[in-house]
Amino acid sequence: MNFKLFNVRDVNFRELYRGSAVALGVKLGGLFLGYVFSLIIAKFYGASVLGNFLIGVTILNFLVLLSSFGMETTIVAFIAKAKAMADFTGVKRVLKEIYRIVVPLSVILLVLAFIAINYFKFYFGELNPTAVRVTNILLIAAIPFTLLRIHTNFFRGLKRILLFSVLNYLALYSFSILFLLIAPFLIDFSEDLLAAIYILAIFLSLLVSIFFVVREINGYPENEAKSYTCREQLPKYSYPILISDLLKNSRNWMVLLLVGYLMTEKDVGVIGIALKLTFAPSLLINAVNSIAMPKFSEQFSLNNIDELKKTLAESARVIFWSSFPILVGIFFFSSFILRFLGNDFNLDSVLILILMTGVFFEVISGSSSYFLQMVGKQKVNTIFLFGSNVILLGMLILLIPEYGIAGAVVSVSVSFILYSGALVIYAKYVMGFNTYYFPLKGRVKKMLRRGRVRG
Repeated sequence: MNFKLFNVRDVNFRELYRGSAVALGVKLGGLFLGYVFSLIIAKFYGASVLGNFLIGVTILNFLVLLSSFGMETTIVAFIAKAKAMADFTGVKRVLKEIYRIVVPLSVILLVLAFIAINYFKFYFGELNPTAVRVTNILLIAAIPFTLLRIHTNFFRGLKRILLFSVLNYLALYSFSILFLLIAPFLIDFSEDLLAAIYILAIFLSLLVSIFFVVREINGYPENEAKSYTCREQLPKYSYPILISDLLKNSRNWMVLLLVGYLMTEKDVGVIGIALKLTFAPSLLINAVNSIAMPKFSEQFSLNNIDELKKTLAESARVIFWSSFPILVGIFFFSSFILRFLGNDFNLDSVLILILMTGVFFEVISGSSSYFLQMVGKQKVNTIFLFGSNVILLGMLILLIPEYGIAGAVVSVSVSFILYSGALVIYAKYVMGFNTYYFPLKGRVKKMLRRGRVRG
C-alpha cells in the first residue's frame, strides 16, 4: 500500500498544503472556541437554555443564508477569476454589485421574518415565549451577519487564507466567549443576555472585517477591466448555489427544528451537542477547501485540466489525513465529554458511532461538492442535495416520533452517505475526475478480484 501524503516538489501543491495548514490551524482554534462557547452554556445554564439559543441561532443562520443569496460562494469564484487576470477594477466591481444585491434583500427578508415569527407564529406551530424572545433579539444581527459572511469570503477569493480564516472562524467566538465570561459579573444572566452577547460579537467582527476590506481595495490600482461582471451575471450564477447551500445547511436545521417541534428544547440541546462533536471533520473539510476552491475555479477557467486533477487528488488526501485522527478522537472521548456536561446530555455511544459513519463517507468524498460548484455544475450538486434532503425529511418525520433522538441520528447518517456517494460517482463516471481518497482502496480492489476469481 502506498500512503503517500505529500508531493512537496510541486509549487502548486506547496501552496495548497501551506494554505490548508493555515486554514486548518485557525479553524481548529475556531472550532475549539465554538465548542467552549456551547459547553459553557450547557454546563452552567443547562440543556434548555442551550436549546432555546440554538433554535434562535438556527433561524438567524437560515435568514442570513437567504439574504446572501449564494453570494458567499459566488464571490469566491468571481474574485478568484478577476484576480487571476489582474483585473483589479473587476474585483472592486464584483464586491460593489454584491452589496447592491444582498443589502436590500437582507432588509426585506428581515422584515418578513419578524412578521412571520411574531404575528403568524410561523414555526410549525407556536414557539415557547423564551425562544421567540431570544430569536427576535438575534434577528437584529441578520444584516451585519450577512455582510460579515460576504467580507470573509471576499478574502477567500483573493486567497488571503489567514485573514479569511481568522475572520470566519476565530473572531465571532473569541468575542462571544470574552463577553460571556465578563457579562455575568456585571448583570444577572438571562437568555436575553446570551442573545445580546452573540449579536454584539457579530457587530464587532463586522467592524474588523470592514477595516480589512477597505484597506485591501484602497491598495488596488485602477485598470481597464478584462472580465466584465454585471449585476445580472451574479444572481444567475449564485441562485443554484443558494439552493445548494439551503439544502446543505438545512440538514442540521431540519434536525434541530423538528426535534424542537416533536420533542423538547432540552432534546434540541442534546442533539445539538452531539452534532457539534461528530461533525468536527465536516468543518475541517471546509477549511481545506478554503484554499482549494479558488484554485479549482482558476485552473478550470484557464483550462488547466491536468493541474486541476492533481489539485483534486491532493485536497482529497489532505482532507482524509487531517480528518481521520479527529474521528478517532471523537470515538474515544465523546462519551467523556457528554458525561462531563451532566445527566441532561446522556447519549448512547452507539448513536455517536452511527453519526460518525455518515461523516466518514463525507470525509472520503473529498472536495466533491466544492469542486462541482467551482466548475459550473452547481445544479448537479443541488439535485443530489435535494434528493438526500427529501430522504432525510421523510426519515425524520417517520423515525423521530417512534425512536426519538436515535431516529434523528440514523436519518442524518443515511442522508450523508447517499449524498457523498452520489457526488463521487457523478464526478468520476460522468466528468472523469477522481474526487475521493481512501488509502485502502487498492487492497479492497484486490480482495474483490480474488473473490470473483474464486467464485
